Amino acid sequence: MPLTAQDVVDQFHQFLQKTQIKPPYILVGHSMGGLYMLLYARELPGEIAGLLLMDASSAVGPTPFPKQSKEVLKHLGNP
Repeated sequence: MPLTAQDVVDQFHQFLQKTQIKPPYILVGHSMGGLYMLLYARELPGEIAGLLLMDASSAVGPTPFPKQSKEVLKHLGNP
């Protein structure tokens, strides 16, 4: 059975717990990894110090952080 995005997030969380790496985390994600890191941050926001997303995929549907997304876009401007 193929892994879901939730499966990947759960496995990543288990990995961090096993390695005893303590939060808060700065998560980095590229492409699909960006989606996974966004999902992780949405589920465990208290464990996250920051996110670095490069050419990240996005989930279909509403943004997980609508207020923060508007602020980020406001500061980035329109090229």
